[in-house]
Amino acid sequence: MTSLSNRVIKIKPILSPNEEVEHEGHGQSSLAQQKQEEALLKLEEAEKTKAAAHEEAEQMRQALKVEMEEARQGWASEREALIESAKQEGYREGLEQGLEDAKMQFEEKLNQANEIIDQANASFHQTVRSSEETIIELALVSAERIIGYELDQKDEAFVEVVKRAIREVRDQPEITVTVHPDQYHHVFSQQDELQRITHSRADLSIYVRDDVDPHACLIESPFGLINAGVDQQLSELRQTLFEVVNEELGNE
Repeated sequence: MTSLSNRVIKIKPILSPNEEVEHEGHGQSSLAQQKQEEALLKLEEAEKTKAAAHEEAEQMRQALKVEMEEARQGWASEREALIESAKQEGYREGLEQGLEDAKMQFEEKLNQANEIIDQANASFHQTVRSSEETIIELALVSAERIIGYELDQKDEAFVEVVKRAIREVRDQPEITVTVHPDQYHHVFSQQDELQRITHSRADLSIYVRDDVDPHACLIESPFGLINAGVDQQLSELRQTLFEVVNEELGNE
């Protein structure tokens, strides 16, 4: 299985590349880091448990094969001797029944070995799913707090979000930008720069709505409606990561 630590998912950066995230006042809490470490330990323990269960079941199967082969050889010799010396039909019927019973017991033991592996796999998958989902949630919560802090502290950070969204539709003839009242002044003050992104070919309008999230940015054009807000991007990232987890577990 490819763990999340080995899987790279590329997303569009929310903040500009040259902006360093300040750790003071908004770093991950020790509790969140402790939960991440506990989740990783659970993953390691689950992998060890799965390996041990596979090894135990394989040893059981090998022992049963040897036992069955030895018994089969003994049964074959005994069967020939009994059939040769048997004078009554009941002896032969009893022998055949004994062989059938032994075969059923052997198959039952093999089924038990397979059940051990199935149970180990189910437990392993459940532990992996729970641990990786915990890691994803903790990472996204930490990212959301850090990004939210950055947007609240730096006006240009949110404007950069708007710029990236406009670049997606800059060839459209009409572009409407809708933001929260808290962000309107910062965005409106950069209207000329935003207009230059479209090479002054688009009719660019900026509107304000108090029913949108403070970090939301709605871009409407003939191309359609784009929600370029931070919350929306984090939501899409969360969905993508969970799809990766489910896909990897499904391929096991």
